[in-house]
Amino acid sequence: MERDNRQRLLKEADFLIRQSDLNDEEKENLSQNIQHFISEVKYDQTLKDTKWQWFDEGSDGHGLDLVWDNEYVRGCFGFYTDNGHGYGFEYGDGGWSQTGGAEGEYGFSCSVFIDDFENNLKYLGYI
Repeated sequence: MERDNRQRLLKEADFLIRQSDLNDEEKENLSQNIQHFISEVKYDQTLKDTKWQWFDEGSDGHGLDLVWDNEYVRGCFGFYTDNGHGYGFEYGDGGWSQTGGAEGEYGFSCSVFIDDFENNLKYLGYI
């Protein structure tokens, strides 16, 4: 099925968020931003073999990372509980990378990142 990876990740994230000790606003932020992110992904293959991992950067924030670790791409996209995000990736043999992020003051957006990310994965032959 075309949406298997999307559905798997949404279910896993929902479970992790519900079981966490985050406050209601933080849970809502993570849930909404993860749903938005996954809805923007064009190719289910982009999400193949990814996994969730909690992170805590102390005063810089905390949340969930979506982690890639395969021969095509290594890194993560981090969803902060305050609507911020950050990402860092190395592609292929480490010959090039992509990093960035934004504070959550004005909400969450990820469309430009996803377009660039999927274009890089297409170039490498992953999708």
